[in-house]
Amino acid sequence: MVRQIAVVISVCVLGLVVGRVGGLASNVGAGSAVALALDSTQGQPESKKSPPPDVAGSWCGSINDMDFGMGTINLDVNQKGANLSGSWSGTLGGSGTFKGKINGDAITATLKERDTKCKVAMVGTLVESAEVTGTYSIFGCKESDGGSFDISSPTC
Repeated sequence: MVRQIAVVISVCVLGLVVGRVGGLASNVGAGSAVALALDSTQGQPESKKSPPPDVAGSWCGSINDMDFGMGTINLDVNQKGANLSGSWSGTLGGSGTFKGKINGDAITATLKERDTKCKVAMVGTLVESAEVTGTYSIFGCKESDGGSFDISSPTC
């Protein structure tokens, strides 16, 4: 008995839905249906993702190393979309290449030092269109180290 009541209710609901859709289709017409579909997307935010900020070029600035004190770093940044790459050198010793990413105002990069296994993990924030601040840590070496940085472009 319960099963029969459930089937009757389902058939009634289905009939109401089909009746409303069928009535709408017969009242709207083919051309109006397309216009109705187009109108339904108006006012909705676009799903396009804005491109990352352009940070390509020469960057330089200060580093404050926990073990070695103050120094400077120079980076030549290439950018393809959100991917970053290039070369770097510092006054506290070391030079090499790097790869990284930019996501909004967040920048991450791994610097590889030439002729060693040492790497530097950098995490920074684009605080202005021409300034990045953040921290770094050195890993893969016999000893670990780290510090902070404040670099800018095109003041190199």
